[in-house]
Amino acid sequence: MEYVGGDFFPYLCLMQKLNASRLLLLCLALWCCSGCRTTAQNAALPYHLDKPERRTELAPELLEISGLEWAPGEKYLLAVQDEQGIIYRLDPATGGILQRINFADDGDFEGVAAVGDTVYAIKSTGTLHRITFAPDGTATALKFKSHIDKTYDVEGLTAVSQNRQLLMACKAAPPQLPQGEKHVYAWNLGNMTMSEQPALVLRLSDMLDFLQRNPATPRQEKILEYLNRAEPPGSLRFSPSGIAVHPSLEHWYILSGPGRLLAVYSPKGQLLALHRFDKDLLEQPEGICFDPQGNLYIASEGKEGPAVLCIWKMR
Repeated sequence: MEYVGGDFFPYLCLMQKLNASRLLLLCLALWCCSGCRTTAQNAALPYHLDKPERRTELAPELLEISGLEWAPGEKYLLAVQDEQGIIYRLDPATGGILQRINFADDGDFEGVAAVGDTVYAIKSTGTLHRITFAPDGTATALKFKSHIDKTYDVEGLTAVSQNRQLLMACKAAPPQLPQGEKHVYAWNLGNMTMSEQPALVLRLSDMLDFLQRNPATPRQEKILEYLNRAEPPGSLRFSPSGIAVHPSLEHWYILSGPGRLLAVYSPKGQLLALHRFDKDLLEQPEGICFDPQGNLYIASEGKEGPAVLCIWKMR
């Protein structure tokens, strides 16, 4: 179209206004998308993770605490440590030991879960102990095996009561698994068997993609640096050490003691959030659980200092 004389200037002004409006709309859309991602992460992590409500030191015998669980229908925590076959009952407010219950010989127990009055403890080799209690308080344990062996290095255990199953998080990846993966398996409590297909696959590619799409993730550069220093290259350095299911959101919270990381997944396997804890807060987080109100409890092994228990109120 051809414009003559003074007719061209109004047209040029109009086009500049339209382009400016499009640019403004584009910026607004990008800002909204970023805000949606931030809101989604906050929804998946409704806690001020850098500022717990309480941080308390644990007894020296819990220096290597390895598993944590809320006792159903009770007002205390259950814990195990990775050297002795003992169930500890802990005061959730102080972390003090209320009771010790022997259920097995010494061994590398890495996780604890409870369904009703029955308690389960897992060894790193994949052997599951089902523990029942007599009226006098003594414990009896039965052992169960699956296809999981010591090459998987099981470190996390939690119960999904409504599904009558346990979730087992594996720290290691045996040679037969694809590079860059680690697995979570589900144990059916109805027939005491475990599916050979994983309930969740943790992938390095998913974590790197999440961090690229969510640059506002706190300590994003530190998390990237940690994940990218894997040996051999391409392997997943995130090493599950604890797992818990949020009582209302139903999200799966998975700790990695090495790296002091927390990953949050939807029940369908979508990665929703990543967080890295400060070393001064948690040296090596190993146990995680929720109480019925959704308050979060994380226990850390002691390395340079004592083992600790941190508590966060749900926002």
